[in-house]
Amino acid sequence: MIAIISIIIPVYNTEDKYLRKCLNSVVEQSYQDIQVIIVDDGSKNEARKICDEYAQQFPIIKLLHIENQGVSNARNIGIKEASGEYLMFLDADDWLDVNLCSNLVEYLNNNTPDVIVFNYSKVIGDIIIPSPVNLTNYSFKPSEMKELQLIILRYSKQYNGINLCTPWCKLYKTEMIKQNEIFFMKGLKRAEDMLFNLNVLEYAKDVRFFANAGYFYRINELSESQSLTPQITEMSYQVRGYLEEFIKVRKKEAVFYEALNAYCIENIFEQLYMYYSHDKEKLKEFYELLKKEPFKTAHKNVRITRLRYAKLQLYTLAASLQLRRFFILGIYYKNKTALRGKFFSY
Repeated sequence: MIAIISIIIPVYNTEDKYLRKCLNSVVEQSYQDIQVIIVDDGSKNEARKICDEYAQQFPIIKLLHIENQGVSNARNIGIKEASGEYLMFLDADDWLDVNLCSNLVEYLNNNTPDVIVFNYSKVIGDIIIPSPVNLTNYSFKPSEMKELQLIILRYSKQYNGINLCTPWCKLYKTEMIKQNEIFFMKGLKRAEDMLFNLNVLEYAKDVRFFANAGYFYRINELSESQSLTPQITEMSYQVRGYLEEFIKVRKKEAVFYEALNAYCIENIFEQLYMYYSHDKEKLKEFYELLKKEPFKTAHKNVRITRLRYAKLQLYTLAASLQLRRFFILGIYYKNKTALRGKFFSY
């Protein structure tokens, strides 16, 4: 019997207590007609043994041990192995509500969308913060697909708080993903999720929002996305290049080029937080970066009314360009917790 849902879990050196909570949340689902694909991406710690333990105990688990090649490759392998009608991604330090699969399958009994976006909660330490999305079950119109892509690029104020950027808290029709060969870009350390979902929305005809907060997203201070990243500028240029290629190849409207400039504005602030704001000399480098394209003129080619967190970001960047004051930016990004919650934990 073919499973309804395949759950893909990439694992790499995940802390024991987080990994067990994640796997327990899957094997204890109230609905068990699921396929669980664990892709151990060359773990060197106890994570490998824990994966073996669960795979031996629970028949619904298919375990693959591979050499470490990054999370994108691990997810792609999971996609190829998925046999369920729909597939879902679960990060190894997150977890699911015990009734999530049951609720999704019940919804699928009367609906067969290409993508379901469901709600989630953030977890910071022992604190669980519900998603701010104020939206009931909703079916997006075909005319809204463009706007959904612009939400991914942070260039739309529609449906504030809805998570369209990450692969988690979503259900994808497996046939659509495989037939159109939609995979994660290997070797890209940032924004691979964003690029994946932009491509998904090129092919998805029926996208639904399911108002069920069944995913728990852990914000981990030790994760790569929260750590200092000296290569942040190089990676940002790389991502921008892929986005520009996507826009050209797909022959997207002019508003997407505006969105590309908006991405540059938000991205320069992320670079400040991730690397440059931690050292006075680095702040000088940051100012020199602001003098260069695409950052130098990006703020001139966007519509303020479209930016999700527009005025504070845009005016701060413009002020630094005109007045040459790094300290404005440094003060703005002093509160890292507020920054992470508002801007970069999508």
